[in-house]
Amino acid sequence: MASEWIPVSERLPEEDCLVLWYCPDERWPVTSGRFCRPHHVDVGGDLAVPFSEGRYTHWVPLPEPPAQ
Repeated sequence: MASEWIPVSERLPEEDCLVLWYCPDERWPVTSGRFCRPHHVDVGGDLAVPFSEGRYTHWVPLPEPPAQ
């Protein structure tokens, strides 16, 4: 299942959505995280990065996990 990257300028993820984030200026430009309001990205379970910093340019929702 291929998904297209969504520019944050077009729209933001749903609340509590797990996504891949693209941040072109980072050493590791693609990271996973959870989008939380008010516009924060939880990138490690205990770190909330203000979305307003403009670090993230694109996102794509993560697929559903495999059935066990």
